[in-house]
Parts: sequence; C-alpha cells; structure tokens
Amino acid sequence: MIKLMPSGAPAHLPTAKQIFSQAIVNRVDPAELTAKNLSDTGILSMRAFHGDLDPMVATRIVEVEQWLSTALELGYDVVD
Repeated sequence: MIKLMPSGAPAHLPTAKQIFSQAIVNRVDPAELTAKNLSDTGILSMRAFHGDLDPMVATRIVEVEQWLSTALELGYDVVD
C-alpha cells in the first residue's frame, strides 16, 4: 500500500497506532439521545432507549438519524 502513495506521504503518517474510540464515545450522551425520525418511521422502537445504551450504539443511532433526517429534508420517503 505504501508503494501506491506519493513519495513524500509516508513522512506525514503517524508512527504509532492511534485510537479514537474514547473520542467517538464522548460525541454522544446516551441519556440525551433522541431519534425522532427513526422512531416516527418505525425503524427504531423507543424501547431501544430503555436501560443503559452502549455509547457506541448511541453514536450509530445519531449517525443514522442524521442521514435519515437529511434524506427526508431532500424529499425522499420511507417505504416498506
């Protein structure tokens, strides 16, 4: 893979593995999570919010909610 990069690129790559899981987890507070469009369309049941919600799952819910919200704003419909 390195051979496919421009010759100067490897000098700008990190030299150690970077782990971003904590930063990802801190992006979303599961206690304040809402997914109105996912819930209104029946894609996600509100039961999913009962109890402790894994922060990584909460992050995915937020991402899909954002995607769905944008699609609906652009005029797309949810169909069975």
